[in-house]
Amino acid sequence: MLNYTEISNLTIAIDYFEKALIIDLKLFGEENPKVTIRYNNLGSAWNSNGNFDKAIEYYEKALKIDLKLFGEENPKVAKRYNNLGMPTQEKGDLDKAIMFYEKSLKINLKVYGEENQNVAINYNNLGTAWEEKVDFDKAIKYYEMALKIGLKLFGEENPNVAIYYNNLGDVWYAEGNLNKAISYVEKSYSILLKLYGEDNPTTKTVKTNLNEYIKAKNKAS
Repeated sequence: MLNYTEISNLTIAIDYFEKALIIDLKLFGEENPKVTIRYNNLGSAWNSNGNFDKAIEYYEKALKIDLKLFGEENPKVAKRYNNLGMPTQEKGDLDKAIMFYEKSLKINLKVYGEENQNVAINYNNLGTAWEEKVDFDKAIKYYEMALKIGLKLFGEENPNVAIYYNNLGDVWYAEGNLNKAISYVEKSYSILLKLYGEDNPTTKTVKTNLNEYIKAKNKAS
């Protein structure tokens, strides 16, 4: 849940992005990379604000321009597809979200190859969507692929790696494998604790998950 400060900051950001968009449209016209950035930023702000319809509207505008300027096989286009997947997933249209993530992944694999941070993000997002569809085997597969890339690129002590560990823990908990769930979430918590300390919101969330899984294991014993 957003607190007042976060809502206030998002409102300020949206106001700034809208004013910048008006200026850039006047200076450059619609089909310009600067305008695309404004649309993308507005999409991200509205997504964070929980207005997923507006987020999709702005992300689609950004995608349309980038497709016209750069064609399909471009990293910017891959980013737009991935961004579109997130509010689409939040709205519950999981099949469409997966389609967007897969389009993004296809481009990123062609442009960068397998060992790339954007590819890992695609795999992780696909994992979250398949987990929501209750296809835990596919979710685990994608989370493991994201983790493998993250570890190779960044090593153990990285926030993205911590997220991949936590997500694997979450899906194994859903599968009922409490030992694996605890093992992965312990790794996630250890990384976040070292990077950010115990008062960080993400650290606290993962700690809550860990406590829940340990409690469930003790209850089952």
